[in-house]
Amino acid sequence: MQSSISKRFSTTIAGATVALSALAVTSPAHAALERTGPVSNAPAIGGFPTWYQDRTGLALEFCNPSTQSELEGGWCLLAVGDTVVPEIFPTTYADEHFYYAADAALTPATGGKALFRGAVEAAFVTAVQPGDQMVFSRIRVRMTVVPMTGTYRFIHPYGEESIAADAGDPRGIFFTDDVGLTAGNFEEALTSRVGPFLVPSTTPGGAEMAALTAANPTPDTDPAHFGGAFTPTAYPGTGKAYLADPARVGPITGSIATQRGAPLGTFIDSTGAVRNHNIYRIEGPPGSAIGGRNPDGSTIDFLETADFTLTGRAFADAIPGRVSVDRASYAATATARRLDVYASGAQTTQGRLPTFPRPPVVLPQLSYFTAPCSADAAGNLLAPIGAIEVQMVSSGTSFFGETRPATIPAGVCVKDSAARNALGNIVPAFFNGTVVDEINVTQALFNPAAKTLTVSAISSDSLVPPTLTIDGFNVALAGGQAVVSNLAGAPAKIRVASSAKGSTEANVTTGVVAAAPPPVTLTAVNDSFSVLEDSGAQNLNVLANDLAAAGGTITLVSSPRLGTAVISGGSITYTPNSNANGADALTYKVQVGTQISNVATVTINAIFADTVVPSSALFRTDKTRWVVTGTDSSPNQLISIYYANGIAPDGVTNASITPVL
Repeated sequence: MQSSISKRFSTTIAGATVALSALAVTSPAHAALERTGPVSNAPAIGGFPTWYQDRTGLALEFCNPSTQSELEGGWCLLAVGDTVVPEIFPTTYADEHFYYAADAALTPATGGKALFRGAVEAAFVTAVQPGDQMVFSRIRVRMTVVPMTGTYRFIHPYGEESIAADAGDPRGIFFTDDVGLTAGNFEEALTSRVGPFLVPSTTPGGAEMAALTAANPTPDTDPAHFGGAFTPTAYPGTGKAYLADPARVGPITGSIATQRGAPLGTFIDSTGAVRNHNIYRIEGPPGSAIGGRNPDGSTIDFLETADFTLTGRAFADAIPGRVSVDRASYAATATARRLDVYASGAQTTQGRLPTFPRPPVVLPQLSYFTAPCSADAAGNLLAPIGAIEVQMVSSGTSFFGETRPATIPAGVCVKDSAARNALGNIVPAFFNGTVVDEINVTQALFNPAAKTLTVSAISSDSLVPPTLTIDGFNVALAGGQAVVSNLAGAPAKIRVASSAKGSTEANVTTGVVAAAPPPVTLTAVNDSFSVLEDSGAQNLNVLANDLAAAGGTITLVSSPRLGTAVISGGSITYTPNSNANGADALTYKVQVGTQISNVATVTINAIFADTVVPSSALFRTDKTRWVVTGTDSSPNQLISIYYANGIAPDGVTNASITPVL
């Protein structure tokens, strides 16, 4: 949720003075708007929230004309010259749109006009461009002619303003209270005095009138509300519901404003009477005659109207719960996988249409699918096809679920089964969550004397270890550790981010109580291997005894004399030459990230492998000796002959011979 601190700009122009609320006394804000819907980047909406909801449950959507009839009929308070159908952000796109507007007009007997507007508007800080979107609530009163110097009291459905003005000021009285003028902070508008949304009624403050729909295009047929002759605007064919016909000017209901100790929804007027706040009334100073004169010549110093025009397109789809996917994280090893999903869900006021009672608050019922949400052509999220649905358990507003999938998905789709549309029907809502790894920072140690910051961290993915980086320093961890040098000062916190999208913060400590172990330096350690002559390719795991070399890259510095060597992943493949034996050697070094090790020597002992094949063995009794014949693959080599049982007739246990070619 964004900051609740609102950006408010109140301007009063009266009596040759421009000030921020300097000349106007306004009634306090009551914040009767409930929440804002999700931001939509659809071309026709252009990065604005899809809807705003008041505390009665009524939600009004971003009104962008979807048909030519909707534009020409004024259903969205836009004129034909303002935009085209369909709108495409940011090219063919109006610089102002409305969620809601309530307007009233008076004609003082002293001349000019006296206007009121309460609205929730979408606009841009500077220009129609990405990043400039803002939504603000507006209360505006205006009187073009000031007949007498004094204080004028403007009473309207959202409170009142008392404004001092000078007679004859050419600018008249112009008061505006705008709340929510920060680009991108769409919740600021919720903190204004605007709300609830006003709806038509047969009498001020009376029962609500039904929404105008395709099935009920004329909920109000009173000719008095259409200028004396019932001439309704043709339904625009959108399938949407509207607060009122754009041509209707009639009574409204819904105000909860109060002033000067009056009961909720009422005020005390200049005569001392308790009045309904669902009107627009101006009370001038004595003798101002803004309402005319009585037959006896006495002045009527007030005027009022109960007739308003209303603009608003109801959001009748499901109002999703106050759900946030707090984390979807995984762990992976060579033998197991785990996926954890954490979410929050608070009680939510469901949607409604006019004449429907305020719906009860509902706690979300959450589950999730082990795949990202799918979407329809309009961009609305749907359940992924074929994915497994997992019920989540809850405690209060905290929800949790766990699965052990064979493969880790890129995202999850959280489902709220308690979401309902404006008719009270259950229509599940869906929320995407990105799956990330979990990062455990085991050390964030700052050494003021050495001016070093040592960070150690590990990812929950040990199967395919991701790259870990210290945010702000652009330093990657090697072997789970990194040292940032030449730091006179260190931040209070560091964040370690993973290429698998996980991240976590940790407090930086100085290790006064317990010193951190010194960082392990990347070191290539000498190795020794023995291989048989003519034994073929042999894998030499030279990294096994090296220090801080996990995930390192090997580079050959010198090649062996009695064979060949090639790099094979994290090892060296050595192949001895044919019939070669004896001592051999090669050298290598290791690189991890930007660190390069020393040069290490690998000693290889190629062991001679002679082949002796005996063909006969005959014991000569007359000469008391053995005659052994056979072949040897190598000349001039010492061959030893052993008796099978270890004892010969002459007591000699063995003999040796060196055959000569």
